[in-house]
Amino acid sequence: MAVIVHPLLTLLASLTRQELAQQVTYLKAENAILRSKLPDRITLNNQERRRLVRHGKKLGPRIKDLISIVSYSTFRRWIRTMEDGATKRPKSKAEKKLGRPRTEECIADTIIRIRKETGWGYTKIVQAMRRLGHRISRQTVKNILVEAGLCPDPSDHPDTWSDFLKRHAATMWQCDFASKRKWTIKGMDDQRHGRSLLPRVYPH
Repeated sequence: MAVIVHPLLTLLASLTRQELAQQVTYLKAENAILRSKLPDRITLNNQERRRLVRHGKKLGPRIKDLISIVSYSTFRRWIRTMEDGATKRPKSKAEKKLGRPRTEECIADTIIRIRKETGWGYTKIVQAMRRLGHRISRQTVKNILVEAGLCPDPSDHPDTWSDFLKRHAATMWQCDFASKRKWTIKGMDDQRHGRSLLPRVYPH
């Protein structure tokens, strides 16, 4: 009896697999027709991706012959992303806000360096940064410099004549001290401040 039952179960199991194969073949043909009616690129949300991964992951490498909505490499990337996401703790809002991104930090350092080395105002720094390939606003430059304690904008507060004299007093004194007078055939030449006492000759 056991010898008879065993081949029968094998036959039933074989018929079941054959029916399943026929159903899969039909579904693949129908899916191919439906797929041809859709755009080349289909955008899926996260819930739809998780659904496909949940069912497709069980098939292992066999999914490669079945999947048609995306490429097999994309499907594998979905699996890796979801596995990595399950093992990594999501960052809190406080952790996300902590610190400035590296790119912004480099830009800020460049802005501060330009200000310290040139003394330029916000507008000139914006122009310099654009020449370096960074499109930033005047307000961004201002915020970075204010945060670094480099404010206010020199261009917003033009020097007075008194400020100019104070800043250049030493240079002007040195120029005056170094000036000298010399006698020439035509008379005395006073070279201070570019003034000459030589008689002017006017053409007649």
